[in-house]
Amino acid sequence: MSDTEPTGTEQAQEGQAQATGTQYAAINAKTKFSKGAKALIGGAALATAGYVAARAFKRFVWPEKGKLKRGIQILLMGGTVYWATHCGSVNAKIGEFYNEKINPTVAEWKTGQEKISSLEQKALTLEESKTAVEANYQKTQEELKAEAEKAKKLELDNKLLQEKSNGLSSTLSEKDARLSEKDDYISKLEQQVREGMRKVDEMRQANAYDPSSAPAQATTAAQPSLQSRSPALEERAVASYQSGQVLKASGQKMPGALSKYEGKFASHFSYIIYVDKDENKLSLYKSSNGKLGFVKQYACSTGTNPNKKMQSGDKATPEGVFLAEYRNFSPVHTGLYGDGIVGLSTNFKGIVLCGADYPDRIKAIRESRNSTNGGVIMLNHDLNDLDSTVRGNYSNAAFVIEHSLRPLSLRFSR
Repeated sequence: MSDTEPTGTEQAQEGQAQATGTQYAAINAKTKFSKGAKALIGGAALATAGYVAARAFKRFVWPEKGKLKRGIQILLMGGTVYWATHCGSVNAKIGEFYNEKINPTVAEWKTGQEKISSLEQKALTLEESKTAVEANYQKTQEELKAEAEKAKKLELDNKLLQEKSNGLSSTLSEKDARLSEKDDYISKLEQQVREGMRKVDEMRQANAYDPSSAPAQATTAAQPSLQSRSPALEERAVASYQSGQVLKASGQKMPGALSKYEGKFASHFSYIIYVDKDENKLSLYKSSNGKLGFVKQYACSTGTNPNKKMQSGDKATPEGVFLAEYRNFSPVHTGLYGDGIVGLSTNFKGIVLCGADYPDRIKAIRESRNSTNGGVIMLNHDLNDLDSTVRGNYSNAAFVIEHSLRPLSLRFSR
């Protein structure tokens, strides 16, 4: 055997070294470290080894007394030598321990932290969502409340509109009814006028109507309920009075009933004798070309009861449009009826236009006071003046009597 050939012992050691290297290589192949991990492990190992080597060297060179310390030094030296001779194996085991124990724990901790962070983020998101939902709920509640108020207001407005509509319908119905009543009243009035004129024409044709020469006794008998003479009136003397009681026509304004229905009155009658119960004035109008022209105004006196006449004996003068039924200016009426009398076609007996002889009646006429039992009285001079104008045309004359508080125009419009 030459000196260059290895011995059996050397071959065994070489085989063992190769096996160890193969084992280290396998461990290193299994163990995969990052560059940072390798640097950290290597640096820590070198620092520890250097420190231990330095301490061991110091203790070896300058040993301290005591067996325990020397034993520790020997162990440290042995460990250093072992590490120096088995560096790869130690590093592999350290790396394997790090990968099997520490690295999974660190990874699990990181994963747990990430999960915690994710859960915290989700919790924050849920809190924000909750806040947004609450805000939306509050907003929705406010909107619902506003919509409810709007609906309530609309319901109230609809109710008011319905009430107004019902009121307008009722008003229109009332107006229609009033217009219908007005038309009926006008139709009845026109029919009454036509009937009166027809009767007058019949009487004229039969020569049975002569206003200027009606028999006094027949007239008196036909009017049993004319204003009766009381004992006190019989004892009063006939008084004289001054003439000139005719009022001037300047500034005269046509009353409402005549103004509103001027055309109808002017087309049916030649004269209108208008009596104002409120003012106790009697006005004469003459028709011409479809218009009424004012002629004169006289003082008069009407019933002591200023209201509308409702029944016989209530001492009120009737209100409405009437015709002349008869005329008699015979001396037999001197006294209670003055110089003459004209009967009116009312629904009440004894309603006449006449003159006045007694002082209290003359005074009442001049003072425009109410003094009769329902008839209309004038001063004798005024009655004669009126009669001189209308005489022969009483059949074409209408008597319009009204009170300012109850104008006929309103009655016609209902």
